[in-house]
Amino acid sequence: MLKIYQTFAAYLAATLSDTESTVSLITENNAVMYHGVNVIKKFPRVGDFFVVINGKKRFIDAENVTSELINALPVVGKVYYVQGRFFRYVSGVNNHAEKWSDVCDFRIVPDSSLFDGEQHSLDVTLQGTALPKFSFLYTGEDDPTEQLYLFTRDLDNYLGQYAQEWEVYINASGNAILQLSDYQSYESTNSITSCTLTKLVGSELEAENDDKMRNENGQIFNYYQVLNYSRALAYFATNGSTPATAPTDIQPNTAPVKRACFEDNELGLNLRAKFGTYENYITKCMAYLRELNVGIMQYRDGKEMTEKLVAKTVLKNHLEECPYSAANYAHQYAAMFNGSAIEGYGAGSWWMASMYELGLLMREIKTDYTDAINKNIEMVTGWSKINPTSNRWSCCRYSTNSAWSCSSYGVASSSLFYYSFTVAVVSASSIEDADIED
Repeated sequence: MLKIYQTFAAYLAATLSDTESTVSLITENNAVMYHGVNVIKKFPRVGDFFVVINGKKRFIDAENVTSELINALPVVGKVYYVQGRFFRYVSGVNNHAEKWSDVCDFRIVPDSSLFDGEQHSLDVTLQGTALPKFSFLYTGEDDPTEQLYLFTRDLDNYLGQYAQEWEVYINASGNAILQLSDYQSYESTNSITSCTLTKLVGSELEAENDDKMRNENGQIFNYYQVLNYSRALAYFATNGSTPATAPTDIQPNTAPVKRACFEDNELGLNLRAKFGTYENYITKCMAYLRELNVGIMQYRDGKEMTEKLVAKTVLKNHLEECPYSAANYAHQYAAMFNGSAIEGYGAGSWWMASMYELGLLMREIKTDYTDAINKNIEMVTGWSKINPTSNRWSCCRYSTNSAWSCSSYGVASSSLFYYSFTVAVVSASSIEDADIED
């Protein structure tokens, strides 16, 4: 039970049993006394619990907490990065999975030639499969609005017969939308005779597929930049590549070599000479996060990208919803205390991690959970550890049908939108002068 005292003197006047065994908030100087010791800090370090006391930002060392203490306080998140007064923190629910997008949609524009009063037999191919001909006859007025409405009505009726996973509707902007609501292979060929299809999914963000990120060795790669050292070290030790000839350096867009190749084989002779140990070799394979404005790393946080994604809505089962499930989950996330959102840290104050943030978060996460960020994180009711063997989304788009992620083996990867991966929900803040004052 949280006991609140207006002054430190009132706290000292409390009974011995109170001061020794209860969590006590002293509003006079925003202290939290636990077993007679103030456990609150005004400046964070990586791994601290971020709490809010009387509207002020405070921090608790995760080394010394108990479930009784931490669940008696409004805990916002776990600190994973600190630079001066600026700090980044991650939400406590780290095992929730969503698709990056759960809808594939196209804008469909029928050619004016379809409205000439003649019967048209249209070829329809969806997901690479040719369907029976779509017969369309328009006998209405020379009115573009009516033309589009009747075309979409007839096409939707046709799809209801031959491809029920697809639907067509006119959105609030007056555009005709062809949509696959539960897709697995939408990147295959889709076409309709005399219609222009423009893929919309993910188009709110530019694709990032050039000069993606640089490693600690100074090389720019497309794939296999290590984001999580502990997981990559363990995984590639036995599952790494076996080169055909002895490489002289880290090979672009290729998995790190196996430990046995590096340490005990002629194939690793040059690598041993350059990097010394296998551990140092994996370190040099890691993404160089400190470098600014190189490809995907130019996005220092995912706030703007998340907001662009969640602004979009589509009709799903006749209800207007955001199609970007992972981003929407992050945007709607709220830090909770006693069943209510903590003021200032509710929905809208969180976002889906960028690749830069994902790299900062995952860099020191250990496979045995002994890292500072995971330390005692599960003591908060409902919170979960950050598992480095889980695939984890970023909000960064990679291509027309895929997004960046941290793979289950600890490297930067691209994955198709429809996969369900864990969502990294993060936010950031600064220590203001008002937070430091008692």
